[in-house]
Amino acid sequence: MKAEDLHSYYCEDCEEWTCIERLEFPGNVHCAYCGVADVNISAVDYERLKEWVRACNESI
Repeated sequence: MKAEDLHSYYCEDCEEWTCIERLEFPGNVHCAYCGVADVNISAVDYERLKEWVRACNESI
């Protein structure tokens, strides 16, 4: 799997990136290093998530 296929989140507490393969619960991601739940989604993944939600809403 390529790095650009992973979803990445940044933790401001420990200043590390957490990357996950499947984004099942985007609002419930914890830092893999320190366990903090307040991580920030990368801008690229945020745009991917918005497109996915838009596509889901159009199919309803």
